Amino acid sequence: MKNFYKIVPVIVIITLSILSIGFKQGENQHISILPKLQKRDIYDMNLSDMIEIRRGNLQVEEIRLFTKMESDNLNHSGLLTKSTSLKINNEVKSKLLRNGDINIDLVIPDPNGRNMKLKLTKVEVTSSDFIISTVGVSGKSKFNYQNTGLHYRGIIDGETNSIASLSIFDEFVMGLFSGKTGNYVLGSVMKDGKYTDDYIFYNDSDLKVLNKFKCGIGEDNGENFNVYSVTEFQKSHGQNGELDEGRAPVQVYFVCDYDMYQKAGNNVQAVGSFVTGLFNSVATIYQKEYLKVQISEIQVYTSPDPYRFTNNSVDILFEFGRNTRDNFNGDLAHLLSTRTINAGGIAWINVLCANYSGNSQEPYGRFAYSNIETSYNNFPTYSWTVGVIAHEMGHNFGSQHTHACAWPVGGYIGAIDSCYTAEGNCFPGQFRSIGTIMSYCHLWAPTGDTSQGGGINFARGFGVLPGDTIRLRYNQAACFGPTVNVSELPVTFNLLPNYPNPFNPITNLKFAVPENANVTIAIFDIRGREVARLMSNKYFNQGIYTFQFDASLYQLSSGVYFYKMYAVNPVNNTGVYSNVRKMILMK
Repeated sequence: MKNFYKIVPVIVIITLSILSIGFKQGENQHISILPKLQKRDIYDMNLSDMIEIRRGNLQVEEIRLFTKMESDNLNHSGLLTKSTSLKINNEVKSKLLRNGDINIDLVIPDPNGRNMKLKLTKVEVTSSDFIISTVGVSGKSKFNYQNTGLHYRGIIDGETNSIASLSIFDEFVMGLFSGKTGNYVLGSVMKDGKYTDDYIFYNDSDLKVLNKFKCGIGEDNGENFNVYSVTEFQKSHGQNGELDEGRAPVQVYFVCDYDMYQKAGNNVQAVGSFVTGLFNSVATIYQKEYLKVQISEIQVYTSPDPYRFTNNSVDILFEFGRNTRDNFNGDLAHLLSTRTINAGGIAWINVLCANYSGNSQEPYGRFAYSNIETSYNNFPTYSWTVGVIAHEMGHNFGSQHTHACAWPVGGYIGAIDSCYTAEGNCFPGQFRSIGTIMSYCHLWAPTGDTSQGGGINFARGFGVLPGDTIRLRYNQAACFGPTVNVSELPVTFNLLPNYPNPFNPITNLKFAVPENANVTIAIFDIRGREVARLMSNKYFNQGIYTFQFDASLYQLSSGVYFYKMYAVNPVNNTGVYSNVRKMILMK
């Protein structure tokens, strides 16, 4: 489980000689065997580390894909208290699609009259064998999908804990960026069911309409919930809920109903682009939790689907389970519907690697259902759609709602927040707060006055306990590993910040090697004395590596320490990289 530390301020005066610590032999040196050393890919790390690895010291071009329209001729005053109307530059978009730049800095005029800068790097959202299939009157067939889109992830410049996702297609661009001030949505304004060159950029806390999404889980008032044991929860989570690295990603099989196909102009290509674009934002939220998810298949109904006469989310989930069983291409099966029935969403809890079971009346398995909106009055509402899908997948991964009376908080079993009626009757009222993915805090009616509280901030991810839970369940699911597979290789040397920091007694250290090199890493105290040597002139191929440093092996006291990486060319033994970072041991 993650821990938070109250840090007493310490004034540390560090001389230049300490910052340029050298390696030396001495009585304080300890030699150890390096534990848990593995290669990593970029989807195993948080977004700021991914940006740092991908970019290094490379120059990145600023992209201005949109220009601000001086007058709001789109007239969204009935939907928003404030927003920015934009016009897309199709020449810039075509150049991006043609060049496929790995790293970009996107600059967008924001609703507050300033420019928002996004530091982005290109990613993949689908598996290597991804397909789109259709189900029509003649049965199922493979669709010749032209994957011409680009997907980017990253952060808002200056906000390390923020998240950003952007997807660019020939027909449209969609983006979702979350930081300290909320969730920002970027999308095309529809006209006659088609995308236009007019775009809107807004903070979803400024919406005047309510996101009415509710999940079907917990409607029994928590009576059927499995309550966590405090001691069992703490023991099972291990050190800081850490993720076992080098495991296979969770592959999601999406089924899109006939209504969604019709609303996309009977265009399978358009359905595929929309689903992959919104999933990029979902996957960005999961990457913030150190979890890798990708799409293995999208199945589109091009003729009436079997769910069209069912309007209750529970019944739809059961029918989807009976029809799907374990006969699908992926680890989780997720039904998407755009029918206007306000069915919300529903999913089975903790089903990673589970087999289909149950009877015909109540099938159990790796299934979820989300009733989504592609737009609201021709107006993009991507944050709503992303929130629904990420939430229901969170149930599949093993998390309950944050207002469920099932969490070990403060030494007892209770709820994490109280934005909605308690599932389990552990608190009496409802209170506004900014929630996380598994909360209902979005149900507080919007007023345009953010001081009223309420809402969900995607930059907060799942929060501590739900985040630890879904990582634990993923680690426990045997069908995902262990595997070691490097899908992305670094282009520059880098020594990444340790995590967690402060720590006690274990922390994770990461480094990137863009070419074959001999690497030395050692730990120094505040006086510049070497207190641990983790490796000496050890040979590494190109890749990203991580390992654990256990301070308890060296009898170190609380305080500030430095870890230094030094790399040399293995052929001529010349130095090619050196860097020092600070970490804090707090017992």
